[in-house]
Amino acid sequence: RGRFLAMATPVTKVTHVGGARAGAGSPTVSEETIGGWSFRSVSAPIASSARIEEVEAALSLPHGVPVPEACFADNSLTIRHDASGTELRINAVDALRSWHSRQSRIAADAGGVVCATSFDWAYENEYDGLLVRGPGAEAVPMEDSPRGLPMELLRLREDIVWSCHLSLYEDDLHDMGVVECTVKARVMASCFFVLLETFVRIDGERTALRQARFCHEFGSTSVLRDVEVRSASAQEVVGSGRPTGAPLGMTAAAGVPPVALAAGVVSHATARPLPEETALPAAVASEAETTTALSTSPFAPKPEQKRARATGFRLAYDALRVRAAVEPKEHRVERAALA
Repeated sequence: RGRFLAMATPVTKVTHVGGARAGAGSPTVSEETIGGWSFRSVSAPIASSARIEEVEAALSLPHGVPVPEACFADNSLTIRHDASGTELRINAVDALRSWHSRQSRIAADAGGVVCATSFDWAYENEYDGLLVRGPGAEAVPMEDSPRGLPMELLRLREDIVWSCHLSLYEDDLHDMGVVECTVKARVMASCFFVLLETFVRIDGERTALRQARFCHEFGSTSVLRDVEVRSASAQEVVGSGRPTGAPLGMTAAAGVPPVALAAGVVSHATARPLPEETALPAAVASEAETTTALSTSPFAPKPEQKRARATGFRLAYDALRVRAAVEPKEHRVERAALA
């Protein structure tokens, strides 16, 4: 750390717990300035019921449509370029606003409406963060970038001057999977890097991964944003690589009996072979397909609780596994000029 303080680039760091009467439930604010940029993160507890009501009202959610179980409504990351006033803003409320906008569009395209019995209970969004500028916080125009992220720069072994890891929202989807929306940031002497990620897994059904990466090399005149979107069925993910937790050289077929692979399932959080009797029965798989086909909702139906209990295990894979196994369905690299 000492060598950074001796550099020409000034560094200022402040970390405090908000409020004169701060307690265990108070947000933690971390701030730092380096290379002409100001970094600020707010990490707060899960939102209270009163705060949840405020968020639902701000999003204009229909009655009976809930926000995720773990909603960190006050968590946020703000990165500001002091000279131009350009700001990167990432927060939980905007992520949920993107979810509601997406589900409303899907419902309208299907000739329906979002309601308590038909909504996107997987909380999938199209949130890539927001770059704004000026007194009116107008969106900064993005243009296609001829080059991708500077991987050679990001691979350098530099000390991390400042970092944060924030959860924006999480939900276990009624024990039928998981959704996690998180943001991570790190600042080095040469650049900063931000990863905004939304990971959705519906056990035995499908998975989706949306990642937006921001990078800026100090002294350059632009910010890069790299967006990748992946989605696949459970069968596609399981059949393409090794079970989670297995050695790097181990394939899925080496750790799971073929009958289980054919059904598109692996043991939960383990690479041990499964007993033959735990393979998903064909009749149950057919029932699931029929349930999906007969659904009148534009959103994926919830897998039945009894089906999960009958199998006794669930699909086990994570965001890293999905990224390695599934090709992006959307990939774009953009740049925003610092005026």
